[in-house]
Amino acid sequence: MKLHKFLSMVVALSMIAALIPVKALAYDPDDDDCSHDWVFVEQEPPDCEDYGYSLYECSICGEEEERDIVPALGHDFSDVVTVPPTCDEEGYSYIECSRCDEVKDGEEFDKVPALGHLWGDWEIDEPTCDEPGWNCRYCQRYGCDECEEQRIEPLGHIWTEWTTISEPSCEDDGEKERYCTREGCGERETRRIIAPGHDWQVVQGGKYEAPTCEEHGRREAVCGRCGEEGFIFDGDPLGHDWGAWTVTEEPTFCTEGEKVRTCGRCGETEEEDIPELDVGDHDWEVVEVVPPTCEDDGYTLYECTRCGYEEERDQVDALGGEHEWVETKIVPPTCTEDGYTVYVCSRCGLEDHDDETDELGHNFVNGFCSRCGEPDPADSCITVEQYSLTLNSDIGVNFQVRVPAALAGNVTPVFTFMGKDQTASLGSPMPGTTDRYLLTYRVVPKDMGNVISLKMVDGNGSKISLIDPDDEPFRQNICNYSVIEYCDSAQIDFSGEEYKYVLNLVDALHDYGYYAQEYFGSGDEITEAFDEDSVDAVSKQVFDGHSITLSGDDIGIRETAMSLLLKSRTSIRHRFVLEEGHSIDEFTFTCGGKKLIPEKRGNCYCVTIEGIAAQDLDEPMTIVVTSSAASGEYTVTSSALAYCRLAMDQINDGKLHDLLKAMYLYNKAANEYCAHL
Repeated sequence: MKLHKFLSMVVALSMIAALIPVKALAYDPDDDDCSHDWVFVEQEPPDCEDYGYSLYECSICGEEEERDIVPALGHDFSDVVTVPPTCDEEGYSYIECSRCDEVKDGEEFDKVPALGHLWGDWEIDEPTCDEPGWNCRYCQRYGCDECEEQRIEPLGHIWTEWTTISEPSCEDDGEKERYCTREGCGERETRRIIAPGHDWQVVQGGKYEAPTCEEHGRREAVCGRCGEEGFIFDGDPLGHDWGAWTVTEEPTFCTEGEKVRTCGRCGETEEEDIPELDVGDHDWEVVEVVPPTCEDDGYTLYECTRCGYEEERDQVDALGGEHEWVETKIVPPTCTEDGYTVYVCSRCGLEDHDDETDELGHNFVNGFCSRCGEPDPADSCITVEQYSLTLNSDIGVNFQVRVPAALAGNVTPVFTFMGKDQTASLGSPMPGTTDRYLLTYRVVPKDMGNVISLKMVDGNGSKISLIDPDDEPFRQNICNYSVIEYCDSAQIDFSGEEYKYVLNLVDALHDYGYYAQEYFGSGDEITEAFDEDSVDAVSKQVFDGHSITLSGDDIGIRETAMSLLLKSRTSIRHRFVLEEGHSIDEFTFTCGGKKLIPEKRGNCYCVTIEGIAAQDLDEPMTIVVTSSAASGEYTVTSSALAYCRLAMDQINDGKLHDLLKAMYLYNKAANEYCAHL
């Protein structure tokens, strides 16, 4: 098929070529003397405005010529056209050419007035409370479909009275709503009921913090509405009591100086720059001439005698080529320094060290190095041998230290935490040892990321060197650690099935600290939780098995509120209110056979169960209240997770919920760890 088409095309091209006159191939377009061979091309007939003619073309040169001219016909204005009237436009007639539709000049005639609209009946679209309605009617005349509209205003809502959905608390807004009673509407509207704020009342005999240079004074207070504990301002900040400026760095002709002043009240310091001196032009002098080496350019170093500014000038190109090294000296190794060989280039004098030998290290014999005489640090320093966590009723870091017998009687440990020093006691050696001591510092969950610093001082207050083999330098005066640092290290150090429960516990502790800091918003930042999905997976239902139970006789006192204290020792606090005519002296509070002492706070009495261990956060604990004036007893049974359940139900705070879920996972991991033991 393809071959057939190709052959057909060849034949067609041959036929076209046969039609071309042979003479045309010999014509020169620059030759003006053409003996024309005229061939008829087409006939153009005349119309109303243009003449007609016959068109001829020369087959040799292509020149064209019009012949047999026929004059234009002219217009034949004989047709009358009538335009009928519409609703909006009048009708009329006009004359046009019968041949070409050209309109004859002149006025329109036989005009007929517009018909006007033929309106149908009104159609009503009823209004609603929010949307307008409309009256509409349409023109019935064929081809028109014009519409006329009349707006009907919206009806507006018929509202009910406001109904309270949720009552406001001291800190959280409430909500109220109303709805439209008009049939078919059902629109509802809600509004906020603004929280009234706490009604703070000063606690008689409560804690008072005097104002400082930058902070207000504060008094312990309790809200008369909800019992929330807090503080109220009492006394404006004092402002700093600045001393005189002291120059710490003199200005030069090129650099600014610095001065400082100190508050005599709080020790705060303030720094301020001192403008540089007006130097004018530099006064240069040559300080050093550095000759070129094989690889580096030489130069002359100039220094300004006024300001000390240095500048390199008079550059000399490097010598080029390779160094020619010559051995000049062998430096043997010492206890603390590597040995090496000194080489000097004979061309440029550059010195280099090579062929290093490792340092020898100390050889301590009878308290001194036999080679260099350095005293044995084990007999003159305290060694931090190990870190561990304390996770009983508190959270903290244990520093296990070795204290030589010669120092033990004259050593005081000092912890520094968040800028404050706290003196501790060295105590007794650990069981089975004579020179190992365990020093513990406990922290609040939200501060587990903050660094705990340990230093040792003698009777004169001078620091004693500490040795931490894992840190540099080998000798130092302070040792730093934190709970979170231990948790992070455990991720690396603990591996294998044998450490499964330990690792789960420290992971849960890390996340507990992270969410505590997210809620309370203070302390050094804990970068992120090890496993954020684990908290999201904890539902509110897991707390349903933990609740507070009140039972017993009416003996003139009742429990009104419960709170959870996340300090260095986790505690539960219950508030009790006396009935009229009763005194707190009538009542005795015990838990597990241990007597509890009530503390007056505002118009209530607080009883605290302190020191709840991680594995006991879910354990019910019962406070038994007895009266010397009445028979019977009144009991309150609760747990830390019972508080969590109340908070999950009553407080709408996502960050608090995450913290409580993290506490649940911490308790769960502690229980699994203890069961594994």
